[in-house]
Amino acid sequence: MKPGDGPDRMGHEFIGIVEDTGSEVTTVKRGDLVVAPFAVSDNTCECCREGLHTSCAHLQANFWGGEPEEGGQAEAVRVPLADAILVKLPVAPDSALIPSLPSARSAS
Repeated sequence: MKPGDGPDRMGHEFIGIVEDTGSEVTTVKRGDLVVAPFAVSDNTCECCREGLHTSCAHLQANFWGGEPEEGGQAEAVRVPLADAILVKLPVAPDSALIPSLPSARSAS
């Protein structure tokens, strides 16, 4: 970023615990430990079905930090297209495996 561009949220590929969900979210629930990839995609368009999530055709598709008020280095993150993006991890938030997982706090 150029210094003149001002402050901006940044960060991607975050791990966290779901605090709340919208009424249309069905794949994750409050308390689930989830990870989000660096791209926001719908996981249903032709590009996503081919594994090209960074070329998603959905109107909300982008990269974390590519939209104002978006980014993973925060206390809380609103996740658009949550059913397509968030992946529930097969461990509990208090699992002994947690220290071996990367976190937003340790990412630079």
